[in-house]
Amino acid sequence: RSRCVAVASHAFRTPLTTIQSSVQLLETYFERWPEQKRKDHLARIRESVSGLAHLIQRMLAFEEIQSGKIQPVPVKMDLVDLCLQATHDLTRELARPLVRFEKHGQDFTVFQDKDLLYQVVINLLSNAFKYSPPDKPVLLEVWVEKHGARIEVRDEGIGIPAADLPHLGEAFFRGSNTGHLPGSGLGLLIVIQALHLIGGQLQIESVEHQGTLMRVTF
Repeated sequence: RSRCVAVASHAFRTPLTTIQSSVQLLETYFERWPEQKRKDHLARIRESVSGLAHLIQRMLAFEEIQSGKIQPVPVKMDLVDLCLQATHDLTRELARPLVRFEKHGQDFTVFQDKDLLYQVVINLLSNAFKYSPPDKPVLLEVWVEKHGARIEVRDEGIGIPAADLPHLGEAFFRGSNTGHLPGSGLGLLIVIQALHLIGGQLQIESVEHQGTLMRVTF
């Protein structure tokens, strides 16, 4: 519990500090600053608020899954539609349009729990965005075949050190090269737990400084 509180406190402190700093500067220099500089600080505030909202969503999802109260409710749905919805929701919040989406096949109908699968996709995308440069696209690919489905999220970001790979998915664990970036260490854990509930698996391939591939099968 103490580690949870410490991680949550750190994760909230960074965006709150950014908001407070920008508000104070705007209050002091609003009349003297050019319009573009005011817009830049307003954009920092908006991005920090979006980050806080997403962090709260992650913590709520983690708590719901951890509680054991969630039971999968499979429904017939289109996997492409779900992936596009998650992409739209996330890129709208983070103002990041660089997502390449590719679909392989014709029929993308699956019978699966929609909410849990949504959590899988949006958390994988969120991690890819967070740990890769804003000018590098994130690739999202979808396959639906006779005996299963596959989703892959590939980025060209900082990658994961080899020594950290065995610890991915541990509660509140963060890579040793992510200290300068905000985060709670919950995203990948939510993915793994959600996949466990729906009978899916996660494979990770990563090279530090080159990027990461997250492959989901179910």
